[in-house]
Amino acid sequence: MSKFEGAGGTPGGIGEFIMGVLMSCGGAYMVMNQVSIHAGFYFPYFGSSRSPFGPIFTVFLLGLFFVFLNGKSRIGWFMVAAGMALLFFGILNSLELYYRPTNMLNTVIMFGLLFGGLGLIVRALKPH
Repeated sequence: MSKFEGAGGTPGGIGEFIMGVLMSCGGAYMVMNQVSIHAGFYFPYFGSSRSPFGPIFTVFLLGLFFVFLNGKSRIGWFMVAAGMALLFFGILNSLELYYRPTNMLNTVIMFGLLFGGLGLIVRALKPH
């Protein structure tokens, strides 16, 4: 029968690891709960404020047409993959994150739990 090993295959530290995970998860939840996200679809990199959603979606739809016409069509699969990647990139690129107002005590608690928990996790991975 093999000996029980702690976090990361090292002896000891399982209690610290569990406490660190709980603390960091609680802190991360509290931080994310204070963030508001707003979005609009645009690509600021193309030199215009107009959305290229139409042309990108057209490439995606033409790719689908070619894939349904011939399932082995490389250009069709490329167009589908490129269209999906560009749409995903455009959505992620257009997100705006705002940290909602909160008091200093809550901010210290949130980030203290998050980074204190991460510190415990790293400490638990070292041999004791």
